[in-house]
Amino acid sequence: MTSEELLRQLESNGATVSIVGDQLRISPKQVITPEIMQQLKLRKDGLMDLLKQRAARKWESISLDQLEKEDIAMNIKSVLVDDTIWLVSNKALTSKLNKKGVVYTANEAKLLTSLPKNTAKNLHRFKKVFNGEIKEKK
Repeated sequence: MTSEELLRQLESNGATVSIVGDQLRISPKQVITPEIMQQLKLRKDGLMDLLKQRAARKWESISLDQLEKEDIAMNIKSVLVDDTIWLVSNKALTSKLNKKGVVYTANEAKLLTSLPKNTAKNLHRFKKVFNGEIKEKK
């Protein structure tokens, strides 16, 4: 069975297959039979590559408003802050990725992109050192 066939089989059985950090997330767990588990162990890297390719095509033109509605984490090279960052749809995903790099929610990214580039870079430096959350001043 190829990685493509495995992914098709999982999805045809109603499973959602996604990547969180460096792990596969398959839901619902009930679709994972012993045979599927064996294939997952053999095909994890191939599945991850397929899902990353699919995500890249899907998210190439996504807006931050659309991203907020999804349940996804992306590791990207940001031109704005000139660094690699994690961009996540919601705050719940940040705790899983904080040790892997600087994480921005879609809302934080919206705030950051509304600032001049130098200001955004300075805020990024602070976030990189102190972590925390960027909030809009009210």
